[in-house]
Amino acid sequence: MKNFLSKYLFLISFATLTCQGNLIAQDTQIQASAPSSVVIGEAFNYTISGDFSGDVVLPQVKGLKLVGGPSTFVSQQSSMINGRIESVKTVTYTYTFLAKEAGDLVFPPATVTSGRKVFKTNEVTIKVVNSRQDTQSGEKGSSSEVSTSTESVFIRQIGTKSSIYLGEQFVLSTKIFTQEALNISSFKAPGFDGFWRQELEGDNTAIQEKVNGEVYLSQVFKRDLLTAQKTGIISIEPADIECLVKKKVSQGRQNGFNDPFFNDSFFDRYENVPQGFKTNAVSITVKPLPSGAPAGFDGAVGSFNMKANVDKEKLKVNDAITVKVHISGKGNLDLLKPVKIDFPPDLEVFDPKTTQNLKHSDNGTNGSLDYEYILIPRHAGNFRISPIVFSWFDPDEGKYKTDKSAEFNFVVEKADGNDEAYITSPLASGNVRQTSKEVVSLAGDIKFIRITSPELTKIGKTVFDSGLFYASFLLPILFIISLVIFRKERIRRNADINAVRNRKARKLAEKRLKNASVYLTTNDNGFYDEILKAIWGYLSDKLGVNVSDLSREKISAKLQSKEIDSSIQISLWELLDDCEMARYASGLGESDKQKIYEKAMALISVLQEKIS
Repeated sequence: MKNFLSKYLFLISFATLTCQGNLIAQDTQIQASAPSSVVIGEAFNYTISGDFSGDVVLPQVKGLKLVGGPSTFVSQQSSMINGRIESVKTVTYTYTFLAKEAGDLVFPPATVTSGRKVFKTNEVTIKVVNSRQDTQSGEKGSSSEVSTSTESVFIRQIGTKSSIYLGEQFVLSTKIFTQEALNISSFKAPGFDGFWRQELEGDNTAIQEKVNGEVYLSQVFKRDLLTAQKTGIISIEPADIECLVKKKVSQGRQNGFNDPFFNDSFFDRYENVPQGFKTNAVSITVKPLPSGAPAGFDGAVGSFNMKANVDKEKLKVNDAITVKVHISGKGNLDLLKPVKIDFPPDLEVFDPKTTQNLKHSDNGTNGSLDYEYILIPRHAGNFRISPIVFSWFDPDEGKYKTDKSAEFNFVVEKADGNDEAYITSPLASGNVRQTSKEVVSLAGDIKFIRITSPELTKIGKTVFDSGLFYASFLLPILFIISLVIFRKERIRRNADINAVRNRKARKLAEKRLKNASVYLTTNDNGFYDEILKAIWGYLSDKLGVNVSDLSREKISAKLQSKEIDSSIQISLWELLDDCEMARYASGLGESDKQKIYEKAMALISVLQEKIS
């Protein structure tokens, strides 16, 4: 009997412990997990798993950005115990975050409401590092394991040169290396302060390439042709790229079964996960041009040839003669100004017409520029145009070079009789042209009968006694003095190149804006190129800054020295940024172009009033 009671009490105790264990096991357990180490700018998953049905409230964590989720996965595990089938349901919430700051981040407990009960998850600590080399392999604890290499995707900026001369060109390529399927969703280009930029086309296809023994698909998706505008060590900041990376997420272990069947890759799924990348920064050393620039040098850098000719050797007064200058080669052709020619002072010279035939490629800017100068002689005689000189700096050879044309001589003859000045006689009806000879012959014809009283003078008083007679001697002298003063002032003003450029700045800008208006109703992005040339050309001429020295910093300093209001400067930079962006954007309509055109006209008018 005693032994029976002992066995009975033992069975009761065992059953009680078993029930208590089952009750403890059936308590709701909610677990939070995340990788122990992540890289800045790369996506990672934060998961909450447990047997619950309700709402999840995430804590706020500084330095993290929520970019996706929650995605929900429900699994159910069934088992048979002592002839009874028991089921356990597991609900998994997955959130995708991007880390923005390096350091140790503490993810406080999340709040889960299930029915009338409120639960707290565990606290999760995440180490955020700057590069993949700092991460530790074999991360554990995530309920969804992303099968991607720690160096499966990276992006680089690659320059064709690291050291160049002022005004020299080079190509900056942005290249992606990937072992994952991805799409680029956004691209934020770096600032190119100190460079003139021309966008080129990227590659259409990807190629296989080995990096450190690993095989990647690589593709240059963006190229920029840059021309140095200032000297020194210039850093091109990293570009920001966001991609949708197709990542494989293994779900087999979440179903609760340890059967290898359910751990097969068949049950894996793929997600497009947003992931941010930064390229490397690129430093370029820009060397100043050597001293001792020859005559005819105005900032041209590259390899060029120059030819010049005139279309006539003999003409008449008031006829036009054309001087043509042809520059061809490779270099900063976009930034060249018309060649300066020493024309005789007795010729009327019109602004040159510029024709561009340029091609931008990986090899730089190739093509030609044609300048046509129209001259009209107002006097007969023999005229001579001095040899036209064009100089440039060749960066490959590191020295200046010069092309020089022959001198041009031409003869201007007197105009024909039909081109003489004429007077319209009051006796002729209508607009009848008559030469001076015809007017003289009319003077010898029958005169009109005088019908008014004559003016009488006293006897002994002659014209020599009047003040008008003596004044007539002074007038020619005063006229000659005025003419000499005017001539000297004109020579003085023309000798000041910057003053001449200042006076003509608005006229040239309006001419370039007129060229831009041609593109208003077309889809050609040449409109924005013409607007940019008009604004930069106006600032160069008005402020007396050479094209080779143009930069935003220098223009800002010049505007501040002339006490130009900061709001005007802000409008100027906004206009330039809008044009730069519009050159590569699509979908801009005629109304957008019209607004930019009007803004450019208004800005030039304001600057014209403010800058003396």
